[in-house]
Amino acid sequence: MKYIGNFMVIAIVVFLSLNMKVLEAK
Repeated sequence: MKYIGNFMVIAIVVFLSLNMKVLEAK
């Protein structure tokens, strides 16, 4: 379960970083 939790955290961080890039592009 720890590995799954870490994967979810990384996925959220990547998702947020991509959103920030999209906002900066606009």
